[in-house]
Amino acid sequence: MAGLIGQATKFAEIILGIKYREKNSDGEFVGGPSYTFKKGIGGTAGKIMGFLVSFFFMIEILPSITLQTISAAGPLENLGLSRKISAVIITVLVVLVAYGGIKRIGQVTEKLVPFMAALYLLFGLVIIIMHIDRLPGAFAMIFQSAFNPQAGCRRSGRNISCGNDKSRSCERLLFK
Repeated sequence: MAGLIGQATKFAEIILGIKYREKNSDGEFVGGPSYTFKKGIGGTAGKIMGFLVSFFFMIEILPSITLQTISAAGPLENLGLSRKISAVIITVLVVLVAYGGIKRIGQVTEKLVPFMAALYLLFGLVIIIMHIDRLPGAFAMIFQSAFNPQAGCRRSGRNISCGNDKSRSCERLLFK
């Protein structure tokens, strides 16, 4: 249900973003939530809401980028690079890409994403090969769990409705 609501929200956001976008002096499209409020609602209220959205996004971006940099520096620390050096390297790379604008971000990602996908597939295959003896059991567990009526309650219901108390699990309450 949450996925359906999220998809509907994203669909509405995209449609409104397309409807209320503008062309800037360079002939590029600009838009986003602030333009949607400013042009969609209109008047003083729309301008104030558009400003507030931009302002709060500006405030939110700093902790968001900080958290992502810290998360990216963790694996580099495992490779022997200090956290401070990792953070500086990541920051410099992000600045170099971001200051180039959307075109530069597109140029970098068009080269980076295929490489990332290939590495993801390669390491996934390496892990599967390393544990090839467990593969039949994994497939058996997937099919047994997928067609089990209790599967829907196992994780979602237990933690939400019944807490983490093993003696009161949803499985026991509903099916036994």
